[in-house]
Amino acid sequence: LRRKVINGRGVEQETNDVRFAAFSTFSKPIMNVTSDTIREIASLAKLHVEEGEISALTERFNSVLALFDELQSAPVSELVPMANPLDATQPLRQDVVTEQNQRAVMQEIAPSVSEGHYLVPRVVE
Repeated sequence: LRRKVINGRGVEQETNDVRFAAFSTFSKPIMNVTSDTIREIASLAKLHVEEGEISALTERFNSVLALFDELQSAPVSELVPMANPLDATQPLRQDVVTEQNQRAVMQEIAPSVSEGHYLVPRVVE
C-alpha cells in the first residue's frame, strides 16, 4: 500500500504503509533460557563453553530476552514507518551513456580474443 504522509519538514511524500510486525510476533512472554539450552546452543554452533561460563551465559541470554519482553510494551501502533531518518529523497540522474565504446581498443591488447569475446584459460575440468 502506498499512501501520502507529511514528513518532519512539512513536505508531503509517498510511503509504504507497513507496520513493524516484530512486536505482534512475540505476543506471549519470551521463554527463559536454561543451562541445558546453553549447552544445546553451544553444541549446535560447535562452540566449546566451559562449565563455569554456562551460568553467566544463561544470565546474559535471559537479560537479552527480558529486554525483548520490555520492548513488547512500547506503544508503536500510531507510529509511521520511516524509509529514511532524514526524510530525504535520492535525486536520480539521467540514464545517459557518458563513455565511448572502447571494446575494439581493449581487445587489441587482450591476450586472446575470438568473435568479439575474451578467451580465458579453462579453470574447471
